[in-house]
Amino acid sequence: DMLIAGAGLKYWTGVRPRPVLWLAIDDGTGARLVTAKQINVVRPLAPRPAERGLRFGLPSGTAIEQSALPSVLALNGPALQVLSSRYNNDAQLVGKVYRAGGGWTGDWLLSQGGVELGRWSFSDADARRVIASGADPAADAIAARDSVYLDIGPAGTYSIEVANVETQDDFLRLMAYLQRVAIVKRATVTEVSGSRLRLMLDMSIGLRGFRTLVETEDPLQPQPDLPAPVLATDAPGLPVASFPQYRLK
Repeated sequence: DMLIAGAGLKYWTGVRPRPVLWLAIDDGTGARLVTAKQINVVRPLAPRPAERGLRFGLPSGTAIEQSALPSVLALNGPALQVLSSRYNNDAQLVGKVYRAGGGWTGDWLLSQGGVELGRWSFSDADARRVIASGADPAADAIAARDSVYLDIGPAGTYSIEVANVETQDDFLRLMAYLQRVAIVKRATVTEVSGSRLRLMLDMSIGLRGFRTLVETEDPLQPQPDLPAPVLATDAPGLPVASFPQYRLK
């Protein structure tokens, strides 16, 4: 996440819709609604959404849903929205896959909350690829709408303090770790007091992002941000600055 943020890219959070898939397939003998009872039919669609971080649900196939087949064939999103809401869902992917010429064509409509997010078509000789063509554009459309920039703070040079650096091996382990962290361009020791170091970090993200990254990895453990203790070079009687506190594990 921090590498994505450090590169200035948006982040698609884990809060994502699970659209109901209203899919009609016509192989030349008549259109049929694909329901949860025919899940094998849409297995070509399943792997790609999973790779894109998206899941679909299928209707159960009630008589009312079967009667909505003309709305599916017409890609009539508003007419199907009522049926989708029965699944406590306001997102839906409506598609029709049919024979066209010597191959197959799929027409798709993605909507949520009554708002159209995307509409596309795809043709191929292989019906499986046509069925799978609903995945990528749907994921692209939802990600484009819902992705955000992480709150990581601006890039810059920041001071932190690290406690529990007792030995030379500890110091080498700490510096080796900071050199491995891609968001840290340069780490410089500016103060030493016993087992406590003050470092200046030149980073491609801010302190909020650095803390988030450190919380998921060894060997640094964030500590409550308390006023820093007086170091050897601090002048007596002057206020002491507060720096983010970390402890070497």
